Amino acid sequence: MNRSFAVIVAGALALGTTLTAAPALAATAAAAPSGASYYSLPFTDDLYRVAGDAEPMAASYDEWKADGFPSPVRASFTTLKYTWAPEIYADVDLPGQAITLGLDYAGWRAAGFPTPRTDVLASGTFIFKYASSDELFASTVRWQTDTADFHKLTYAEWTRIGSPAADLGGDVSYEKLSWLSTIIGPDYQTGERGFVDYDEWVYLDRPTPRVVASFRGDRYCQAAGSDDIVYRGDAAPQGLTMSYSQWVAAGKPARTRC
Repeated sequence: MNRSFAVIVAGALALGTTLTAAPALAATAAAAPSGASYYSLPFTDDLYRVAGDAEPMAASYDEWKADGFPSPVRASFTTLKYTWAPEIYADVDLPGQAITLGLDYAGWRAAGFPTPRTDVLASGTFIFKYASSDELFASTVRWQTDTADFHKLTYAEWTRIGSPAADLGGDVSYEKLSWLSTIIGPDYQTGERGFVDYDEWVYLDRPTPRVVASFRGDRYCQAAGSDDIVYRGDAAPQGLTMSYSQWVAAGKPARTRC
């Protein structure tokens, strides 16, 4: 866990350094003997460490101490938000990489209430589409977090942020049978294809599934002497007894003994 700047100051005092308040900001980043430079922001107590070509990292107290407590430089940043959501983000410019941080009200106030831009894309936002529809989605990931905010874009929203090109999802798709509401698609965390529950579908902002006649390996089973037709396949691995209307909607597929 990263220590806050208040803890860093307290630790420096305990070590008997001359630091008695938050260190003065340098005009330019002074590299430590290790080659690392440190950056700060007005809305957080964290320091950010940049060393060579490595990705920026939130610095721990021990790292800052080991580097000799170099004075941080104030990083430049842009505040922005999207018209479809209340969240405000700070896009921070660090050497080699821009990072996207969430900005709560206290942080926005500490930054001086800058007016957020609504016409640019955050560095942590990814525009993409699935193979199963023409819908465009925005996925925003805050730096060093493992969750994303998903949003299905309207045309007006897409043009507002500059009509960015979308990454094509290849063969990634959401699909459903014409006669059943169950959606089949990739798990958003693992990518493994399977049943998509309602909460996950809502979290992904309701991607429209492509309607298919069947999935590979689907079977329509009928036991000897029974009128029941049981579907077994991706949409119901444990089996689902079909109504007559469902069987008709499925195209009256051939029944097998299974």
